[in-house]
Amino acid sequence: MNNRHTLLTSLATLLIGALVFPYHAFAFKRIFLTTTGVQTWVAVSDWSSVNTVEVIGAGASGGDGSNQGGGGGGGGAYASIFNYATTSGVSVTYQVGVGGIAVANGSGVYGGDTFFNRASGSATTCDAGAATLSVCAKGGAGGEEASPWPGGSGGTTTPSIGTTKNAGGSGG
Repeated sequence: MNNRHTLLTSLATLLIGALVFPYHAFAFKRIFLTTTGVQTWVAVSDWSSVNTVEVIGAGASGGDGSNQGGGGGGGGAYASIFNYATTSGVSVTYQVGVGGIAVANGSGVYGGDTFFNRASGSATTCDAGAATLSVCAKGGAGGEEASPWPGGSGGTTTPSIGTTKNAGGSGG
């Protein structure tokens, strides 16, 4: 095979790829939902069943050891699902977890769980399970106030819900 044949084959493959997968087929839209607490989002008119929904649990606050410092709060977990099915105009209940609140002379406060598509009930944590929530990421644990001032653990993959799940980092 000579270089000319290889070049022509490569150009033909590129052209066929452009015809089969036109550029606009790869266009995407990112939607960020950042208001904390339980909220409602209405699916946009151009919603596609080819999508990824990603959530991150809130980080926790660090502990305060009364003039001795304290452990740092753990980071929230990550979870995602692919191809979430809904139609435009449908309301979806979601929650963006609230970060742990700072404390004086005490252990840190847990970060809130973040979820998307609560199908029923009033659950606000991943503990509700996959029958109630489509995707959920656990918040981090608060740092300790007492010696040896350990950091809080990161949000865990259990009971987080999703096809991809990663634990949050531990506090220092």
